[in-house]
Amino acid sequence: MPKITRSFTLDAKVVEAAAKIAPDGNMSRLVNDALSREVKLANYNRFVDELLEEVGPIPQEVYDDIDAQLRGEPPRRTPPLSSTPVP
Repeated sequence: MPKITRSFTLDAKVVEAAAKIAPDGNMSRLVNDALSREVKLANYNRFVDELLEEVGPIPQEVYDDIDAQLRGEPPRRTPPLSSTPVP
């Protein structure tokens, strides 16, 4: 993949902390990975916003079910989001 060189001004404490966690001391890789995650997150957020505009808000029961599953609890039955059967 082609590389581009850029110059950034960063907070010294952030750079010190980042240097301690950079893989193999490679700050460029750490910054590239962090920027890549931010781009993916922004794209995901845009997708979710567009989806919510299309189908409406997520029912509270669905949030509750997801929270329960993240806590390791067995899945609860939630009402379907649509009355259209999924093949």
